[in-house]
Amino acid sequence: YIRYFRGHKGLVTSLEVSPLQDVFCSASLDDTIKLWDTRTSSFQASIPSEKPSYVAFDPSGLVIAVASEATGKVELRDAEQFDAMPFQTCQLPKGFRFNKIEFSNDNKYFLLSSTNQKHIILDAFDLFVHTELGETEAIPPRAWPDTGSACFSPDGRFVFAGNGDGKVALWDLNVEPGQKLPPVLPPISKLIGDTKPRMCAFNPKHLELITADTQLVSTNKAFVLC
Repeated sequence: YIRYFRGHKGLVTSLEVSPLQDVFCSASLDDTIKLWDTRTSSFQASIPSEKPSYVAFDPSGLVIAVASEATGKVELRDAEQFDAMPFQTCQLPKGFRFNKIEFSNDNKYFLLSSTNQKHIILDAFDLFVHTELGETEAIPPRAWPDTGSACFSPDGRFVFAGNGDGKVALWDLNVEPGQKLPPVLPPISKLIGDTKPRMCAFNPKHLELITADTQLVSTNKAFVLC
């Protein structure tokens, strides 16, 4: 390990590393979000955020998204002035519950992975809702938090999400010029996954989709679709 980073007083619910610098951001059940530099054990900045909260860096590493499930708000903050006021804020649909936020690598979309399987896609610049990813089944909850059952493909075109039927749903966000995504987008396919694929992550180097719960499952045979 590099070093211990001490400062939170509660369970960490979200942790994201900057793609640009040796810094990372963490959200905790202690109602704070902190920015860290890997070269020192002390946090560089801290802001209040009502728990549970989640964080994500944009692909440039210049913007940090902060989202609180309790308040239903998403904030965009300058990574260089993290503890200053957010430069953009949006209010999510009432009652929407989520456990992960993620930018697409083309910096076009913003994914909120829901705990009740109603994932939504926001515009990464204006934060309006593009579409809801439909035809999903909820995964039964458990006692401890998960870290998101949905993720983007490396090119930002596809979204993968674990489903309550044990499969992984696949959505295509590509639209023709001048057209918009529908309010509810159905999946184009379902892939065989874990028994309960609670977590999804994509390995861009090996073009592997990883799902996890009681076991770790890796698949890459379906990506001829890309």
